[in-house]
Amino acid sequence: TVPTSKALEYAPERPPFEVDPEAADCPTPDDYTRTGYDRGHMAPNYLIATRYGKVAQRETFLMSNIVPQTPELNRGPWRILEQIVADDLTAQGVELWVITGPVPAEKTTYIKRGKARIPKGFFKIIAAVKDGKLRAIGLYKIFKDR
Repeated sequence: TVPTSKALEYAPERPPFEVDPEAADCPTPDDYTRTGYDRGHMAPNYLIATRYGKVAQRETFLMSNIVPQTPELNRGPWRILEQIVADDLTAQGVELWVITGPVPAEKTTYIKRGKARIPKGFFKIIAAVKDGKLRAIGLYKIFKDR
């Protein structure tokens, strides 16, 4: 669940992306360079930093938390949705769960050296309990060319 109170008012400066030493054959940050894809966080930097602090924020920059994401999605609706969850929904004092992940493509395609699979799309499920009532929404973004 996502805490309603903030550990930090603002997310600290973004740390560098790092290979996860516990993930076998983990992509490197350089694998994304000049590919046309962003390094898309699954566990979002801002929410984790402001609710759990700097140490937890650094863990969101491990490459095991990163999936190739189009800039249009990552810098647009995905970012806005993450901010709504982090700022608006948590401020309502609801018990909140967020589940996020990539949707695998039928044909496996990788960026650069074959370590990061390009997904067909992404999903996000947001569930909240307030006054004993469960409310949930699921979002599913599929890319037409995948």
